[in-house]
Amino acid sequence: LALLAGQVGRPGTDVHPLRGQNNLQGACDSGCLPDVLPGYRAGKAFVEISHVTAAHYGIADGQGLVRLRSRRGAIDVMPRISERVADGVVFVPFHFAEAAANILTNAEALDPEAKIPEYKVSTVRLERKE
Repeated sequence: LALLAGQVGRPGTDVHPLRGQNNLQGACDSGCLPDVLPGYRAGKAFVEISHVTAAHYGIADGQGLVRLRSRRGAIDVMPRISERVADGVVFVPFHFAEAAANILTNAEALDPEAKIPEYKVSTVRLERKE
């Protein structure tokens, strides 16, 4: 809007984001830097697990870090108990650099037609960190 209104670069005109939250898919909303705004809180890496899976592994919501391990690597993330995932399934957003979910995936397994790596699904082991 500032660009359309000719307000970019004029004295007294600052960036006024419509939203100040980070986008979990990789960027900051509205093209600004929300981390310089008062009250901004950056997101933290997490794994969503079901109530049943959490109970099976003795994991509590936000208890501390848990480890996800595959044949290709491991990451440590904060558990979030959620009804959004099925029992025996975990969900990790791939946005967070400190726990890059693609460490767990297989970049060599390509779709036979499109030749796109399989970055969305991987078998992992869930471990409590002591």
